[in-house]
Amino acid sequence: MNSQPRILGKAPRFLSTGMIVNGTLFLLLALLLHLQWNYLLAATTTYILGMAWGYLQNRFWSWKSDAPLIKSFVAYL
Repeated sequence: MNSQPRILGKAPRFLSTGMIVNGTLFLLLALLLHLQWNYLLAATTTYILGMAWGYLQNRFWSWKSDAPLIKSFVAYL
C-alpha cells in the first residue's frame, strides 16, 4: 500500500500548524520580554508551552491521530 498520497495530504495542515504555533509563540515571547520577564524564564515558558501546544495542535488537527496519548506524545518528542 502506498502511503505517500496520505502523507502529502497532511502536509498543508502540518505546515500551517507550524506557522501558527511558532508565530504565536514568538509574539508571546516578545510580550513576556516587553513585560520585563527574565529572558531565561520567558524563553523556558514559551518553549514548554510550545511543545505542549504544538503536540496537541498536530495530534488533533494535522494528524487526526487516535493513538494512545502517552505513546504519541513520546513519539512526538
